[in-house]
Amino acid sequence: MVHGHSAYPIFGLLLRIASWILGVPAVLTIYSPIGSNSHLKDSQNTLTNLYFIRMFFLSGVWLIPTSDFVKYSLENAGLSPQAKIYPIVNLNSFKPLDEELKQFHRQNHSLSTSSFVIFYLGNLRLNKGLHDLLDALENIRRLHENLNLTLLLALDMPPDVSRRRLESQLRCRSLHNITKHVGITPDVGTLMSISDIVVIPFRNTVGPADPPLSILEAMAAGSTVLTTAVGGIPEVVIDRENGFLVSPGNPKELAERIYELIENPSLRKIISVNAPVTIQSCCNDEAAGLLHMKLYNQIVR
Repeated sequence: MVHGHSAYPIFGLLLRIASWILGVPAVLTIYSPIGSNSHLKDSQNTLTNLYFIRMFFLSGVWLIPTSDFVKYSLENAGLSPQAKIYPIVNLNSFKPLDEELKQFHRQNHSLSTSSFVIFYLGNLRLNKGLHDLLDALENIRRLHENLNLTLLLALDMPPDVSRRRLESQLRCRSLHNITKHVGITPDVGTLMSISDIVVIPFRNTVGPADPPLSILEAMAAGSTVLTTAVGGIPEVVIDRENGFLVSPGNPKELAERIYELIENPSLRKIISVNAPVTIQSCCNDEAAGLLHMKLYNQIVR
């Protein structure tokens, strides 16, 4: 058989062609909810139209959704997906660090032990919610001027124009002097673990993996994750048990929750213990492997 992985249904067409040429079944793990989305360009809307998806892209392909939310979107398109299999997290790269190691790495990354470090991983696309985070931090600093904050940005973005635009937005909000850019680094697991909180305020999960891998990895690293109740995120992040959820596109609510976490280290500690346990049970390679083998046996039977 041929097995592909993608967030976009059009990849199913390539699998159908490969399946026809090789004479074997086609399987697609699909990471993103499907359907027509008003925020996409016309050409993209055509490619996400439910009729095109059902008739040309995914017909005759075995579908594995990565969340119940993705599964429901496939069912709403008239398709018959299999049971969900969550994305696999590399638990060797993303794991909690003890306090001694955290302090060592904070010093190594020139992060003050007295500063409250907020980590963000993503890009400048509107659905990733960075601007909501910046608005929230501006509100917090206006109300609490004496807070010692550090915003750690791991951004996947082109240089020059985008960087200048971001710097302008940081200066406009008086956040440029608390921001440290780390780029996309192989050390991201460590940075997640040594940060006081990881804030990833998605507005929707169309395009990225659902649930987003960055959230799963941060939880595996023992981070206190603050994110939004969109897509399949609430299937994994249970508010105040293994992470924190706020409404999407709501900087005021986001600011209130960030400040609550700044003021409540004992609550952060509880979450940092519970979060890795969740990911170790639902996103490990052994569990995913068994589920895949069960499906493969069903297909070739």
